[in-house]
Amino acid sequence: MKAKKYYCLSSLIVLFVLNNQASFAIINCEYPDDTILREIIDEIQVNQSNILAIDYTTSLPAHMPTNSDQFEIFTWDKPVIKRIIIVKVDPANTKEAIDFIDNIQFSNLEPVDNTIHINLSCGARRIEASHKKWDVTMVDGKKFAMKGYNIKVVLYIPKSIELHLKSNLSKISLGDLSNKAVLDLRSVRLKANSIKELTLKATNSKIQINELTQANIEAKHCEINSSSIHQLQIRKSSFTEYNFDLVEQLDIDDSKEDTYTIKELNEIQCSHSLFSNYYINRLNKKLSITSMNGDVIIDELQPDFSEIKLNNSFSIIKIGSAKTPNFLLNTHTKLTQYYFDDGIKMIEMKEESGYRWGRYFKGSKNSSPTISIDCKQCEVHFMSGI
Repeated sequence: MKAKKYYCLSSLIVLFVLNNQASFAIINCEYPDDTILREIIDEIQVNQSNILAIDYTTSLPAHMPTNSDQFEIFTWDKPVIKRIIIVKVDPANTKEAIDFIDNIQFSNLEPVDNTIHINLSCGARRIEASHKKWDVTMVDGKKFAMKGYNIKVVLYIPKSIELHLKSNLSKISLGDLSNKAVLDLRSVRLKANSIKELTLKATNSKIQINELTQANIEAKHCEINSSSIHQLQIRKSSFTEYNFDLVEQLDIDDSKEDTYTIKELNEIQCSHSLFSNYYINRLNKKLSITSMNGDVIIDELQPDFSEIKLNNSFSIIKIGSAKTPNFLLNTHTKLTQYYFDDGIKMIEMKEESGYRWGRYFKGSKNSSPTISIDCKQCEVHFMSGI
């Protein structure tokens, strides 16, 4: 049985190439167990000015028209969009199942105003599960009953195309994109390898993108992971976990109740942060964070860092190991506890209006790298790295 199924699937791959015209092929296989499989393949040549707009959203949260929530988008160097649609039906009645497949209609790949639009519309208007079968009502009113069905959509798209993707309640895999990608995701699990320029708006989603050159993000109730990011701007974020291996430049406009876990970070600039926590394993260059009620933990401060500015309240600040031989530390705090090791020496300290002003140093009093901490009701832990 497995060998026969594999033979049918492999024999279905048919490629049609017509200059700038979509090609279309339908092949039908029927199995001994009455399962019906039909594969639809179409493709179209595109150019660098074309935009691919994919809408994988559904107004029926429980039942996608495809009855499948998994979508694969592969990327290649060809200037061609290829779509493979695999329809699998377990019939209650063979003739009715074949009629259902014949009534399925998908959008074509012809560009409209330079944009190729792809969606999940296949002619199904309502899908219901009842008595161990699926009842499907088509847009034209026809009704079909099946034991089960599944429509798998696979896309092959050029790496260089501009992609606009909107989806909800789905699992999506994506390859490499060397152009812009605009993603609007709700309750989506997305895995992608690399994207050059990303604009992301996400809610209740889990996102893994291995490599990002430039990204602009708005997120809520998400988990976002990446191995390497050159430049990232977080416009607005809340209740989101960020897990990054390496970030060159991170700019945060507004963060609320987020968690940032970063193994290696060159520079970070945060203008507003509330109840967000920052866990940085290694800071190389520069950090500036204005926040309230959020911890900042830096395990290692590299020798060639230039500046740290922290404005915080009701939080814990820890710098675990400062490997630089010289730096200045300026503090302006209120109701704050200090935990310094012996490598940090005091220049002066004074109190005024309930605030404590302190100047400290390591190595030389004339050091240029500077750490400034302005905090109210905090714990400040600092290891000089001696």
